[in-house]
Amino acid sequence: MEGNVSLRTSHGDVDLARIDGERLEIRSSHGDVKGELLAGRQVDVQTSHADIEFDVVDSGQFSARTSHADVEIGSLRGETRIRTSHGNISVDMSGGAGADLRTSHGNVIVYMDGKSGMDVDLRGKRVNVARGFQLDADISEDDISGRINGGGPLLRARTSHGRIDIR
Repeated sequence: MEGNVSLRTSHGDVDLARIDGERLEIRSSHGDVKGELLAGRQVDVQTSHADIEFDVVDSGQFSARTSHADVEIGSLRGETRIRTSHGNISVDMSGGAGADLRTSHGNVIVYMDGKSGMDVDLRGKRVNVARGFQLDADISEDDISGRINGGGPLLRARTSHGRIDIR
């Protein structure tokens, strides 16, 4: 599917193969939103009580919102804002853009390749950056603020009752 896309459903899942357009807007209530590839200048996905899961998102600006559910993005390129409550967030940030990731009762897992640099502002019940990354930061059990691998785009992650792991 190509072009500007606006999809809406209620109480039903959305399962997409490939969508490539300037502006993509996907809305669902009580239905999972899944797919292989979303590519566009502006991508906005919103659902409630349902998961959001994509293999690849390639976007200038990507926004995903859900509640009581998880968000999982296999490969993410572009400025990103993800919100959920009572759900986990898992993203691969090897594409090198900034992100603002927030959940209240879930974990945040961010995958990066060993060479990517990011500025980080991480706050959660417990925060961990895997060995192998060069870390120059102020560190406490629930907060890390500084640079990974020399710095780069800003990765901000928050969870009030979960862990944040950079792997």
